[in-house]
Amino acid sequence: MAAHVAPLPRNLLDAIASSGIDVARLARSVGLSMAKLERGVSHPESDRFLTAAWEAIGDPAFGLIAGTTLKPELYSVVGLAALTSPTLGAAFERTVRYARLVWGDACEMVRDPGKATIRVLHSGRERPYTRAKVDMQLASRVAFASRFTGVSIVPVSVALRRARPQWASRYREVFGCPVRFDQAEDSITFRQRDLDRSLLSANAQISPLLERHAEQILAGMGQNGASGQVRIVLQRRLRGEEPQLAHVAEELGMSMRTLQRRLSAEGARFADLLDDVRHFMAQEYLSADHLNLMEIAFLLGFSDPNSFFRAFRRWTGTTPDSYRRQRCQPSRAP
Repeated sequence: MAAHVAPLPRNLLDAIASSGIDVARLARSVGLSMAKLERGVSHPESDRFLTAAWEAIGDPAFGLIAGTTLKPELYSVVGLAALTSPTLGAAFERTVRYARLVWGDACEMVRDPGKATIRVLHSGRERPYTRAKVDMQLASRVAFASRFTGVSIVPVSVALRRARPQWASRYREVFGCPVRFDQAEDSITFRQRDLDRSLLSANAQISPLLERHAEQILAGMGQNGASGQVRIVLQRRLRGEEPQLAHVAEELGMSMRTLQRRLSAEGARFADLLDDVRHFMAQEYLSADHLNLMEIAFLLGFSDPNSFFRAFRRWTGTTPDSYRRQRCQPSRAP
């Protein structure tokens, strides 16, 4: 399973620049280049850059500011596919589906009678920029909704896992709706009548072409088919417990038997996919130095560190500690 490489959103890079930061110089300071940020970076590289950026910015409300600053000309295929969609709801569905084509957290959209909720599914350890990144993703949806429907869209509610900050009033200014802190999830809820609104930028000719292009990129990342869907769910669910087939099937909206049948048709087994995703995520975690080996073992759902060490030796022929030294030492060189 190849390491996930994706570009950072151009709107994010532009917002960082608008705060007075020399983005190119900042990238060089962490061993990267502007071309690489825009072409594609790995999770450790993204983490390195964003950590430095948030330290340089020094404004805890930056995520809200960045989220309300939309420049369509900087959109990637994900943003373009969204703004040419027929309705606001269709646009949000596309941004949820294609989130992994840029370095955004995974999302899901859950529909209920008269409304729909978009949840940001952050996994892994909290980083200095995590809360601001979530703020940006939620605020950008409100800004997008109002700009491209031509109507002032006010969400039903916003839920945040963060503790209530001293500057909480700024959330109300951005969202215009009740914002609850110390919640179990990061989410934003919209009324169905707003999701049904047509977009001013809808384009029935171009939209299918952009969607087809996004789907081709997604397929190249191994995300199509039952196996690809299971991989995505497993990456979301590996947060300290071993994901079970029943839970994955439920999240995908099918029975265990149906999921097993579809995997079998693709020549895949759930246990092998779980093992493969663990291998991939172990390498991602070990490439960043902010997690110790016990934390990585926990995040990958192993009952004890020794089980993780044995699995990693089976995957790579070496120990996690040796792999980390070999992988990380060159990047720390001056």
